[in-house]
Parts: sequence; structure tokens; C-alpha cells
Amino acid sequence: MIHAQWGQSAILALPKKVPLVITHRGGDLEGIVDREGRITPQGRILRLLSQFVGLFADRVILVSESLSKYLWVKNYDILPVCLDAKLFIPMERNECRLKLGLELDKKYVLFPSDPERIEKRYELAKKACDLATDQPELIVLKNIPHDQMPIYMNAVDTLIITSKYEGSPTVVFEALACNLPIVSVDVGDVKFRIAGMEGCYLCEKDSPDDIAKGLDFVLKSNSRLSSSEKMQEFSSDKFAEKMIRVYQDVLGE
Repeated sequence: MIHAQWGQSAILALPKKVPLVITHRGGDLEGIVDREGRITPQGRILRLLSQFVGLFADRVILVSESLSKYLWVKNYDILPVCLDAKLFIPMERNECRLKLGLELDKKYVLFPSDPERIEKRYELAKKACDLATDQPELIVLKNIPHDQMPIYMNAVDTLIITSKYEGSPTVVFEALACNLPIVSVDVGDVKFRIAGMEGCYLCEKDSPDDIAKGLDFVLKSNSRLSSSEKMQEFSSDKFAEKMIRVYQDVLGE
């Protein structure tokens, strides 16, 4: 059996003699964007390749329902990301701040990506923080060891998502596992993940003003979520069980 993550990788499996399972995570179907937010020619080609290969796959897996609109097939499985539920856990905020050398009384917002990644729109997050009432400091997660990320998530006041496109961002699951409030634009499946969670904020517009409004709302409440227990259903063990069932179904067919 071949399990391909990207459409162009799956091309190597055609014509196929073994079952082919493809997982789409976002950029392969949504396309790669330039600094103006437009899909690049390379992004359009990648999308077409991904859509084409899906016609020959024995099973297509999506990390979120939002990606289904790009598919040429109607049958697919939704299998969100895998979470290290033992690593991402709630911790005492001040202890984490002391470990990172952060001020105890200051407001901090976490930007969970490399600012050079155009689709993450760092400048949008920065402008929103500058407009927020408390003018929180924006901390960037770049080149941070994975095992240090829970410390940052427990030390800051909120996570900010300003991406142009996403599938099902792992960082959202990790933040919720740490009870960290989230301020996000309506992208990928974030709306679904934070629905009904008091303390999170989904922005109506992709504008600095509206995102700053969300930051003001979350920072003013100055509280944590109670979402960590719910995130256990996305643990690596449960993810493996679901993936094995998909393989068994495909092989059975």
C-alpha cells in the first residue's frame, strides 16, 4: 500500500499496482499564494495534480471538511491531525514565563509560524497587536524545539491565527490541549474547532481592526479555556487506530 501526502508524490504511484491512499492537508488543494494573496501558477498546477491523482486513489483523506470543495471525487474520509496529548498539557503560567524570561504582568500573543511564510500573514498579526488596547507583545514561534512549544503556549495569553489558507492547523489542537484561548480569522476548520468555546474569538473580517477587536476581547477576559480533556480524542494513539481502520477497509475492498 502507498500512502502519499502530496499530489505530486502520488504521481509516482501511477499506474499503480498496490492500493493508494492520499492525505490532503491544505496547501496541496488550496494552492500556494504570493505576497498579494493570489494563487501562484505553481500553486494551480499543484492543485490540479492533487485533484487528478485523487481520481485514481483507493481512498482520499482530508484533515478538514473545508478542503472537500476542491476535490473531484465525492467519497473521502475526514481525519484531523495527530496530537501529542502527553506533551501538550496545561501548566502554571507564571512558572512558564519565568522559564522563558517573560514579564509576569505583561500581555503576550503567540504567532505560531515563521514570518517569512507568506500565507501565514505575519504583518496582519503585527498590525492587529499594535492596534489592540493593551498593545501586547507578539512572540514568534520560529526555530523553537517542539518540546518547548507547550511552555510558550502556557506562558502567553492567546494564540493568533491570521493565515490566508489552512487545512486543519495542528497548532490549534495543541493550543486547545494547553487551554490557550485562540483569536483567528475564518480559515480551514478553526471555526469548527473553537465553536462554543468561551474565551476564543473568530474574526468576521481579515482586517487588523477586527483581529484587534478579538484580541481585546480575549485579553480583557484574562482567563484560560477548559478544552484540554476534549483534545484527548485527537491523541496519537486514537489517530493511529483511525488510520489503521482506513487501511483495513482499503485492503478489504
